[in-house]
Amino acid sequence: MPVYDRPTKSLMADWAKAHLKANQAFSKSDVVPWFAQHYPKTKRNTVGMHVEGMSINNPVRKHHPSIKPGSGYDLFFKLGRIDTVCGTRRVTANRSTRPTWKRRA
Repeated sequence: MPVYDRPTKSLMADWAKAHLKANQAFSKSDVVPWFAQHYPKTKRNTVGMHVEGMSINNPVRKHHPSIKPGSGYDLFFKLGRIDTVCGTRRVTANRSTRPTWKRRA
């Protein structure tokens, strides 16, 4: 049952619309503070799981029958773990870096 009058996926779409351009990369640490300020009852893990579940290429989606194409969860594309070096991105296998996503075009 939702804590607020709208489901988290709808709130996540609001965040993306207000803070991201199409194909702009972001990390979960960009989303969590906004939810903490605007929707403090939404748990940090809930926010993180929604970022994961709303990523169209995330294999975890197959374990959740309610997350289907066209169900309002197709918002992000998971880029993987990246390093940011002088404004450029390169894929890395270093486990200490955080995964990054981008908003779908």
